[in-house]
Amino acid sequence: QGCGGRGGAGGADAKQDAQAEDYVYTRTMSEERLKLRTFVRSIWMSGFIYSVIIFNTIVIAADDVYSERTQNSWVQSISIASDWVILVIFTIEMLLKIIGLGA
Repeated sequence: QGCGGRGGAGGADAKQDAQAEDYVYTRTMSEERLKLRTFVRSIWMSGFIYSVIIFNTIVIAADDVYSERTQNSWVQSISIASDWVILVIFTIEMLLKIIGLGA
């Protein structure tokens, strides 16, 4: 037997079940919300957010290393500015996902 005790192609059955559940959930959504849902679930959105997370990690690490050595350095200025930009990006991401995927 395959996954879930259904025998045969358990993966295909699970995929069909997920598609059926997705259809039931999305059938009353507007066209715009469906497009937004597709966008927030896309590989491009995930890749962009992962890139921002990596950038944020690098900035935090650089700021931590340089903050002890010099105050008001260019690294600290970039860190402060990027913190605000990243905050806005993550806030927009959160709002798009709440609207597109449902709250």
